[in-house]
Amino acid sequence: FQTYYFIIALLTWHPIVLYLLFRQSGAMSKRIRWGYIANQVTLILYEWVICWMIRIYPLMPYPGLHCGGVLCGRGIHPQILLTIIAVGVILINPPFEYLLLVMHQTLVDSTNSPARLSNRTQNVMKFVFFLLLLLNMIGFGIFGVRTAKADEILRRPELAWIKDKGGEVFLFGDVGDPEKFAFECYMLASVIVVVFPFVMFLSIHSIYIIALTKKGFTDHSTRLQVRLTSVLLTQLICVFKTYALPLGIMSTIIMFGAMGMPDWLIGIGRPMLMV
Repeated sequence: FQTYYFIIALLTWHPIVLYLLFRQSGAMSKRIRWGYIANQVTLILYEWVICWMIRIYPLMPYPGLHCGGVLCGRGIHPQILLTIIAVGVILINPPFEYLLLVMHQTLVDSTNSPARLSNRTQNVMKFVFFLLLLLNMIGFGIFGVRTAKADEILRRPELAWIKDKGGEVFLFGDVGDPEKFAFECYMLASVIVVVFPFVMFLSIHSIYIIALTKKGFTDHSTRLQVRLTSVLLTQLICVFKTYALPLGIMSTIIMFGAMGMPDWLIGIGRPMLMV
């Protein structure tokens, strides 16, 4: 499924969206247009990595991943492969955060809201968020170390199926003990603590402004801006459900195991992680 999805996406909607952004976006500001172009490029990179180069499957409840992509099992150092995974997974975040910030500031630009930020403040925020994400990319490669107990763990009956799958296994530790990879989990949690409130505030405040003043918009460009912001907020909801939430569940299980989790949470998390 992942391979077919990647090929279809690469040949259909991504080129269409990029064509519209380059050729049919005269009413869109340059900052927003280039933000969406960056968004599409990073999505293509993400799909290239996750769906083709390094297809990964979580080995729940073990803190590990099975790699079945074309780069796996070819003698490439595991930490290099993990860094490539991190680049593909994490690099899609900056364009979303950039677009959310730019669109929010465009909405509040004509108001007296205290949420209006100077260009310097916006640039500092962009730099800090990108730096935090960059550190996570590096940390994924540094702390993604194969456990010394890997051979013993992989001989267990519940993991016997891996032998027939080929590819490569990234095993960081035993159930509930990710060893050095725990440091990357802490780093990821720290980034979420910093970034998530910012994303939530901008999203909720944008919805509030749109709901409060929507009927008063008469300028075509302003109405288009509101429509673009509404579309981005819908995309953010979808991203949370299909990307952020599964990633959070996977990181939690890697860190603590799944033994203490209620059945209903595991039931919700399993299909998310599989898809």
